Order: sequence, then C-alpha cells, then structure tokens
Amino acid sequence: ATAALSADAGQRVGGPGARRAPSRPTINGGVIVGRVFDANTRTPIRRAQIQATNDEALVDATSDDEGRFTLTDLAPGSWQVTIQKGGYFPWHLGQQRPFDIPEPVRIAARQRLTAEIPLSRGGVIEGRVFDEGGEPLAGLQVKVYRARMAQPTTFGEY
Repeated sequence: ATAALSADAGQRVGGPGARRAPSRPTINGGVIVGRVFDANTRTPIRRAQIQATNDEALVDATSDDEGRFTLTDLAPGSWQVTIQKGGYFPWHLGQQRPFDIPEPVRIAARQRLTAEIPLSRGGVIEGRVFDEGGEPLAGLQVKVYRARMAQPTTFGEY
C-alpha cells in the first residue's frame, strides 16, 4: 500500500487530539491533515499516534473516530512523520513499501499537506523448539529475520 500525499497553500486548522511539545509558536507554520485507515479493509483507524519530528521540535496528534488527524504549526523545513497503532506496522509519511525509511517531508511556510495513510496489520509467529529426541527446549533465544523474495533469472541466478 502506498500513502497518498498532496499539498496546497491553505489556512491553519485545528485538529482532533493535536498536541505540541513545549516550544515557541510558529507564525508561518505548515499543516499536515490526513486520515489513517486499515490497508485491507479501508476502515478508519482510531487512536493512531501521529508524530512529526525535526531537529528542534516534536508535534504529535491522535487520530479521531474517523481516522482523521491534524498536525499544526510545523516550522518550514524537513520533518519525519511516523504513524503508529498497536497491532499494525508503523508507517512513515512518504514511504512507498513497508519497512522503507523515506526522505523527510519538506514543509514550506503556510503549506498544507493532505495525507491518506494505510496501515497494514502485523503478524504473529509462534511455535515450539524441540531437540533431536523430541524433547522441548527451554530458555532459547529465537530470532526472526525479514526476508525478501527474489525471482531467479533464466540461468537460476539471483
């Protein structure tokens, strides 16, 4: 799933659940408004945590019952925007695929960005570890690694 992002010059808007870490107000701040939804069902995700950070500030918000959020007073410059909700993989604004870390979003003075954020459900891996005699092993550390699928060439090369 890919998040849609659009921009225009617009007025400031307040938003549901918006909070700002203590800092000085931004007179010409930008705004990011958006909606968080389930990537498979397209239903809104309520109470997702949205956090914008740069070198000087942190601005966060919580999505409402319709999945909507607003981040206000964003100083012009580069911002990393992360969206998280328990049971879902985190998403970064500008991300094209899961686990990618995109370039920061550039915000101009009084700019308004609109974002549609699809979150994908996480998965669970469970199992049991046995020795060669079939006895369960306790106290082991099990690591899970992310794998990428690749198609071999006609010569069987990757």
